[in-house]
Amino acid sequence: MRFIVNILITAVIVFVLSKLLSPHVHINDMTTAIVFALVLAVLNFVVIPLIIILTLPLTIVTLGLFLLVINVIIIVLADYFVSGIRIDSFLWAFIFGLLLTIVSTLLNKLKKNGRYEAILNIVKWLLVKTCAGQVCAKLITGYPGSGRKE
Repeated sequence: MRFIVNILITAVIVFVLSKLLSPHVHINDMTTAIVFALVLAVLNFVVIPLIIILTLPLTIVTLGLFLLVINVIIIVLADYFVSGIRIDSFLWAFIFGLLLTIVSTLLNKLKKNGRYEAILNIVKWLLVKTCAGQVCAKLITGYPGSGRKE
């Protein structure tokens, strides 16, 4: 269950970042964002350990900064495997990956502190603001910005 929640949170972050970085990063819809998050999870589980082992000397020489390049490579690979996503260049993949890492880390810290309601409110707010309160507001009930009262 925790894996599914993490995938959904990552998908929301990915979708919101694509809207913020538009037109350089484009994701068609939320379903594509969920598939992208799943592919990222698989690549993080399978490919990243292999790449880190193979590039360990370079990572040590660069004091760990090469891990940022590895992160961009994983995002570009996920972009390649999932249709409906377009990232313009290596630079935009780097910016996207950096922001994804920062936001995910902040939400994971909230989750570790047991602040699940804060995470849920942040995700709801991001969805409503990203979808301009139209499409996603129908999915979210009870949120003040959704226009639906229950």
